[in-house]
Amino acid sequence: VVGRRLTEHRGQEARMRAEAESGQRTLALRRGHLVRTGWRGKLSDWTRPTLGRKLSLLTLGLAFGVQFLESATEGMPEWVHLAAFAVTAVVSLVAAAFIKRMLVAPVEQVLAFANRMAAGDLSARLESDRSDEIGELIRALNQLSVNLRAAVTDVRHEVDGVQVASGEIAGGNQDLSARTEAQASSLEE
Repeated sequence: VVGRRLTEHRGQEARMRAEAESGQRTLALRRGHLVRTGWRGKLSDWTRPTLGRKLSLLTLGLAFGVQFLESATEGMPEWVHLAAFAVTAVVSLVAAAFIKRMLVAPVEQVLAFANRMAAGDLSARLESDRSDEIGELIRALNQLSVNLRAAVTDVRHEVDGVQVASGEIAGGNQDLSARTEAQASSLEE
């Protein structure tokens, strides 16, 4: 999966460079994604299935469904109202399961990933093909992990350099001390 994405990104990067050189830009990089500019980009942004839009559509669907059942059962016997209530309850449970699958489970997964990073495991990586806010959060956390790993590696490298330099200074101090003692001994004689 990573190799395929890397090849994809390199192709997109080459396409962006060619557009920049030609002066005709139809692509831009936003939030780590290659997106179209102009009216096609705005249309794509508007039709992108964000989490908020998904939840809004689900809520509207439930509201219309309840309204439809209410108007359809008006003036009917009580058992019809009870059946409509049962249908509404089942649809609500299905909607709750959908919300859990769409929102809660991914957030729990991202939280577990963030906790692993907080515990010091910077080798972890979370894969996602999502294009909504959860996907953006996952990509941002993956980039944060990479950046932290690079910073830790740089610090370790610098610490090694400081240790070597301090060892050289200590050796130089000992050499200087030995020479000073030798000079003091020769002066006493």
